[in-house]
Formats: sequence, C-alpha cells, structure tokens
Amino acid sequence: MRDLSFNKLLRTAQRGRFQTLFVSLILFSLMTPFIKYSTFEGLFFYGLLALSLAAAVLAVSDQRSLAYLASVLLGIAFLTTTWSTFFESSLISKVAANTIADGTAFIAFAFTATLILGTVVKPGPVTTDKIFAAVCVYLLSGIAWGLLYVLVYLNDPSSFMFSYGEPWRENAPNETSSVFSVFCYFSFVTMTTLGYGDISPASDLSRTLAWLQAVLGQLYIAILIARLVGMHAQTVHEQMQRDPSTKK
Repeated sequence: MRDLSFNKLLRTAQRGRFQTLFVSLILFSLMTPFIKYSTFEGLFFYGLLALSLAAAVLAVSDQRSLAYLASVLLGIAFLTTTWSTFFESSLISKVAANTIADGTAFIAFAFTATLILGTVVKPGPVTTDKIFAAVCVYLLSGIAWGLLYVLVYLNDPSSFMFSYGEPWRENAPNETSSVFSVFCYFSFVTMTTLGYGDISPASDLSRTLAWLQAVLGQLYIAILIARLVGMHAQTVHEQMQRDPSTKK
C-alpha cells in the first residue's frame, strides 16, 4: 500500500518535471551573483546547487536506479562543501574539499543532462515537455562546464587571464561560491561563441576545454533542431496516413 502511495506521489511530481528543472536552473543562475553577500556563502551556494540537482534527479526519476546514482553524487557534493564550510580539518584542505564537491557536482549535472537528452531524441511527437527538456540539457551543460572551469582555476589560477584583474574579492576564501558566477558567465559566452575577450584561457587544458565546449555547443543546437524538425515532420506524416482527410 505504501509503495502504491509513493508511486502515485512520484507520478504527480513528475508532471511538469522539465518545467520545474528549467525554473530551478534559471533561479540558481540568477541568484548565484548575490550569494557572496551572505555570511555562509559556500553553504548557500551548494544549497541552491542541491535544489537544482534535486530537480534534475526528479526529471530522470522514471529511470530509478540511475536517479539513485545522481542522488549519491548530489549528496557527496553537498556534504563535502558543508564539511569545508563549518569544520577545519587537517585531513583535507578547503581547495581539496571544493575540488571534490565541484567534481561530483559536474559529474551529476553531466550525467542527468545525458539522461534527459535521451528523452529529447526519443522518437515521438514534439511536445512542450520535450522542448523544455531540450532547453534544460543546454542549461545543465553550461552550468556543468562552468563548474569544470572553476575546478581547473582552483587548482591552477594561471589557467585563465582576466582583463579586469583576478575575480577574487579581498580576503575571499578559495572556494567555488566566490568565482562560480564568473565562470558560469564564461561558460555560456564560450558555448554561444560570443567571445567578449574579458576572460581568456591561458593553459593547454583550459584552452582545450574552451574550444571543445564551443564546438559541442554549436553541434548540439544544429543537430537538435534538425532532429526536432525531423520528428515533427514524421508525426505529421503519420497523422496524414491515419487520416487522409487532413491532406490538402
């Protein structure tokens, strides 16, 4: 009986799941620049990140075993940053803690984006859910790549050059929440190939990540539009086959 109630609750929550994920990702991106004014900016940052990942897990919850894996990655990211925020430990440095947290969050975002992409390219009519899912994949990819840039920067600050000076605030801790908004901006600017030039990759690794993101971002848009148009044409063709009266 309890399983039936849980399944009913899950089905209810899954309605509009991609719209929920879309809203959570937009809110996360908009609120991130203001987190730095909070006392516990690291905790608030990963709290918002956890909410976005929870929405991502809900979006793929019909594949339960894979959703469990995404949840584990989410838990590791949140617990690691909570530890680094509230506890001083000789076992792990703040940079190491943020590296683990960013790495697991990146994997979780990339993993859920891949699962949602499977829903987008699945044969069938082009519905509102499918369109929101496609947009969510794009947003998840940009945020995940931003975390990857932060990961590179925390471990090698010389990997990027800034025309306006280093992004650290005075006396700011070496943690993701202090610079994520900068690299999230750089991620989407790179993915859309705007290239303002205010942030430039300066190492082999950061340059490779930048050109790879730019190429994949353009390929995603081109291939996705072709796929959605093809699926829509196929749906119209099947409807016309079933109902010849719709032919002009």
